[in-house]
Amino acid sequence: MGATTIDVSRVTSEGKLTWFHFRLLALVSLLTLFDGYDITAVSFAAPELAKAWNITDKSAFAPVFSASLVGMLIGAPFIGWAGDRYGRRPAVIASCLLFGISTLAMMHASSLSELIIYRFIAGIGMGGLLPNASALNIEYSPVRHRATMIIVMYVGTALGGALPGPIAAILVPLFGWQVLFLIGGALPILGAIAAWLWLPESVRYLVGNKKNNNEVARLLKALGSSKEIYAADAFHIGKAKKPQSASMKMLFSGGLKVATPLVWLLFILNLMGYFFLLSWTPLLLVGANVSIEKAAIAFSIFQLGGIVGGLCIARPMDRWGLKSVIAYFIASAPIIGSIGFVAKMESEILLMLIIFFGGFFTLGIQLGINAVCAMIYPTAIRSSGAGWAIGMGRLGSIVGPIFGGMLIAANLPIEKLYLIGAIPFAIGAVAAIALECVSRKYFSGKLLDDNEAVTGGRP
Repeated sequence: MGATTIDVSRVTSEGKLTWFHFRLLALVSLLTLFDGYDITAVSFAAPELAKAWNITDKSAFAPVFSASLVGMLIGAPFIGWAGDRYGRRPAVIASCLLFGISTLAMMHASSLSELIIYRFIAGIGMGGLLPNASALNIEYSPVRHRATMIIVMYVGTALGGALPGPIAAILVPLFGWQVLFLIGGALPILGAIAAWLWLPESVRYLVGNKKNNNEVARLLKALGSSKEIYAADAFHIGKAKKPQSASMKMLFSGGLKVATPLVWLLFILNLMGYFFLLSWTPLLLVGANVSIEKAAIAFSIFQLGGIVGGLCIARPMDRWGLKSVIAYFIASAPIIGSIGFVAKMESEILLMLIIFFGGFFTLGIQLGINAVCAMIYPTAIRSSGAGWAIGMGRLGSIVGPIFGGMLIAANLPIEKLYLIGAIPFAIGAVAAIALECVSRKYFSGKLLDDNEAVTGGRP
């Protein structure tokens, strides 16, 4: 009898959703929730820190907002590469420990300089979590549910980003600004323990790196595969003749030579606009005579809108792909451009409504392109590809808050600030249309070549 080999990409791509998928999705979503919380917590600590440390210049917080983003710029590609080399699971655990411990240390900061250092280190961990969690999630997802599984996972980030607002309003008056960092540090450490206990390694990673066949069989059985899995002599990934080793060159081979720069551009543009909004909106609204409490509520509504927007784009992306992202980019520009005008109208209902839709489209875009960068790369470079996209996007997220601080220092009115903030989304619409054209030319309109034999479609 000849040797029996099993194509794990077929098993994972063509299978049905099982409790295994839901448990995995719940765990990685929880970890990204902790990540989202830590990203935004410092924005709500800033007003209290300004009072405690007698800081009168709001723009002084720009380096603090950007420090974690610089860390992500380093952590996303580096720990993404480590995930491709050493496994998704250990990379996820290490990332959670790194940003959890660093955030706890922020409780003891006594100056902006110390805060910047701790935020930078935390950013390295936060940057490393997302590409590895998304790669792990997508490598178990059935093909017809891939975009939805990735977007639902990233909804955890949006949920986490919405939590510091209510916590700041309720707990900070009682326990001080340190409580924001106590929560933000303890939760990812607990998450790392949970990941060590329950997070599985990617079955595609195990096969691609010639790891234990018994572990591969056990994981495939957990997906609902037949008992014959245990009788297999070997496993392989799609039509690939041999495992591929991750390399930077693979990000630019085949159709990816055009697609990768466009994906990076989408990340840069969207994160530039999004982090401008994320970092400065609470302070800008307070400066427009909106109370601190209502500014916190408005910011949480912005995040809630993003959650709804991300969920609404998920199934359309599974069906229509990039067309949904294009529509969101087009709609976001006028919405963001109008926030400053609405803030001056002193209509709370209208302000909350426009901020809700601002979050709906801008965060919906981010969740959509997160799915794109996880789907477009083959297993050997999936964490690296997602890591580089996220890392390059941090260039935009670094520039956004810093440029916003420069505009605020120039005393521009709030109406002009938000009009300028809408420009990246308008350019992003053009870039998304270009990526759709590239997808049609090189990938037959699809984002992923499941045979894994080539890198990114036909050359």
